[in-house]
Amino acid sequence: MGVEPLREWINEVPNNGLLLYHDFMNWERVFLTKPEALTEVLVTRVDEFVKPPHFVQGLGKVFGTGLLFSEGRRHKEHRKQFEPVFSYQHIKDMYQIFWKKAERLTQEIDRENRARAPTRAFLISNFGEWASRTALDILGSAGLGFEFRTLSDPDQELSWTYQKACQPSKTAIFAGILGFSGPTRALGNVAMKFTDDFATARGAAERHCNSLINDRKKYFLTASTEPKLDILTTALRSGTMSNDDLTNHLMTFLLAGHDTVAASFSWALYYLCKHPEIQMRLRQALKSCLPQARDPSWRPSAAEIDQIDYLHAVCNEVLRLRPPVQLSQRVANVDTSILGQVIPKGTVIILCPLAVNRSRELWSHDADEFKPERWMGPANSRLGGAESPYAFLTFLFGRRGCIGKTFAKAELACLLAVWVNSFETELTDIGHEAKVKNGIAAKPAELPLKVRRIPE
Repeated sequence: MGVEPLREWINEVPNNGLLLYHDFMNWERVFLTKPEALTEVLVTRVDEFVKPPHFVQGLGKVFGTGLLFSEGRRHKEHRKQFEPVFSYQHIKDMYQIFWKKAERLTQEIDRENRARAPTRAFLISNFGEWASRTALDILGSAGLGFEFRTLSDPDQELSWTYQKACQPSKTAIFAGILGFSGPTRALGNVAMKFTDDFATARGAAERHCNSLINDRKKYFLTASTEPKLDILTTALRSGTMSNDDLTNHLMTFLLAGHDTVAASFSWALYYLCKHPEIQMRLRQALKSCLPQARDPSWRPSAAEIDQIDYLHAVCNEVLRLRPPVQLSQRVANVDTSILGQVIPKGTVIILCPLAVNRSRELWSHDADEFKPERWMGPANSRLGGAESPYAFLTFLFGRRGCIGKTFAKAELACLLAVWVNSFETELTDIGHEAKVKNGIAAKPAELPLKVRRIPE
C-alpha cells in the first residue's frame, strides 16, 4: 500500500495519535499521527523502536548498510564520528562550493543551448538528470574532496551508475518488500537476481566507493599535508571502521545524499512554475539581498545566504509538501506502549512525513497548499506556524534523525538561489500535474520545463 491512504486518513479518520491498519499480505501496522506519539518513538524511547531487521536487509541490498540502516552501539559510535563533518561550523565553509556547482549547472545548460539567442526560451525535458548530476558533483566535492565532473561529462559511467542505482525497477522494489517478511524473503532474493540493470549499477557504485577509499588511503601515505575534513577522511581517521563499513557508509551517503537533494530541487522548480508570482517574489528578494550575484567572480558567504528569509521560506515549504523520503518504519523490540496504548514486541510502526507534514490539525485548513509565507516572520521562521516541531517530519528527529539536514538545506538554498537568479522557468504545459516517481527519493516523474536566461 502506498502513502496516499495515510495522507487521507490523517485528516479524515478520528484518532488519538495512533491508527491501526493492515497492509500488504494483511500485515498489521500502527501509523503515528500526532507529535506526542512521534516524540515517544523518535526521542524519549528511541531504543525500544528500531529499524525492522528485514527492512534493513532488504533495502541494504539496494543502498548499502551505512549509517541510515545501522542500529545500536554501531550506529551511535559511527554517527558521533561523522557529526563534526555535518555541523554548521563546518558546512558554512561549503556554501561557496554549493554556489560554484550551481553556477556550473547554469553554464552547462547555456552551453547545451548556445545556438539559441541569449534571451530565447528553450526546453529542458530531462531536468531530473541535470539535478541528479549537480547534486552528485556537489557531494563529491564538498563531502568527499573528489571532483566527479558528471555535469561536464554526462556520458561517463559514473553518471549512469548513480542514476540507475537511485531508481531501482519495480521488480527490485518488490524484491525488497518481499525481503521484509520471513515467509517471503526467499522469493525476494530470487526476484532481486532478475533486476539486471539495477544490480549492475549497484555493483558499479560499490566498486566506485572502494576506489575512492583506496585513493584516499594512498593520499595518506604520500601527502605532506593533512587532507581537509570530509566524510571519507573522518571515517578513515577514526580507525574503528572496517573496509566493509567504509564502503557501506560511502554508498549510503552518495546514493541517499545526492538523490534526496536532487528530488527537492526538482520539486522546488515545479512549485515555482505553478506559482509564478512566488518565483518573481523570490527573484526580487535575491536581487535585493545579493546585488552582486550576477558577477561570475563573486561568491556569497553563508551569512549572506542565511539572511534571505524568503529563500528559506520557499525551501522549507518545498520540503514540507514533498519530503524526499515519504515513509519510514520502526519495529518494537520489546513489549512497550505508545501514549499508554500497549504495543507488543514485533509491532511495526509507520512514520509518514508526507502525511504528518500535510495534517490539517497541525498545519491548518491550507495544509495542502504551497504557501511559503507561513514560514515568514520571527514567530514562524522555525516552525512555519505549527505549534510543534514534530509537525515538520521531513528529517525525522533524535539520534536517528537525518545527519545531513543542515548540509541538504544549505545546498538546496544555494541551488535555488543561483537558478532563480539565472533563469525564468515555466512548465511547457501549465496544466501539468506532476506524478511521483519513487526510488531512494520521491521525485517528479516528469518535469518538462521552458527556460529563459535572464539578461545580464
